[in-house]
Amino acid sequence: MVGRVLFALIALFMCAASPARAEDFVAPTLENITNTIIRYGAININKDDVIDNYGILMECKIFEYFYNDDFKWQKARAALREKIRQDVATFPTSYAYDAELQLDRYDFKNKQYKFTEKTTIKNVNSFSLKFKGGIVCGNKRNNVLPEEFRIVLDRPIYVSGLPLGNKEAEAFLKRMKDSQNNDRIVYARFNLRVTYVAPLYPVEGGNQSEKKYAQKNKGETSGSKDVSDYTARLDARLDSVNFYEDKERTRLIYSYKN
Repeated sequence: MVGRVLFALIALFMCAASPARAEDFVAPTLENITNTIIRYGAININKDDVIDNYGILMECKIFEYFYNDDFKWQKARAALREKIRQDVATFPTSYAYDAELQLDRYDFKNKQYKFTEKTTIKNVNSFSLKFKGGIVCGNKRNNVLPEEFRIVLDRPIYVSGLPLGNKEAEAFLKRMKDSQNNDRIVYARFNLRVTYVAPLYPVEGGNQSEKKYAQKNKGETSGSKDVSDYTARLDARLDSVNFYEDKERTRLIYSYKN
């Protein structure tokens, strides 16, 4: 009976729906970013500990069901590895990073709604993502795949505000009032395309019992810092920044191209 279940689950691995198309701008979830790292060959899926922790992240129910049986999990591990190889060309490389910004008063001289000092997009060149504590499957926890990331752009972004003519700005102000958006919040979406991910290598923590796959800095040695401090870097370029009136990001106000 268990053998038939295992066969069915392996078949499920092989026939599961493919991920979103690689050219789509997707949410920067841990699952998506992990797949991006794999697509760029930054981590070696031939390593069993990589596949085991990938199973914790992506296939928790299957992992829980089979992991305690060495032989059955070995077969499931092989099926998962093969599934990755089949789908790797569709793993995402483009991300939509969302943020909320606040508008200041309308600048009549420069014909734009400037952002407040705290939310001005001035020389922004990186985006940080942290998922610490969220990768748990039953009583097992990911202990080798990175959980913190930094997306670094090839050049900084500077956007001082939203360029709008007087009539457009007045109409926009009225819509904000009508929707009770008294704080003048607008919703930005940074569309980013990953261009490179440096290889990640197993790095031991200070107590020698912890290990994390990380990008070693020059001169850094194993045990030089807590493995939880490692941040994986993804190089990227900006495609555009879209600014919307609504949180659902359906009513576009302005699109900035780098």
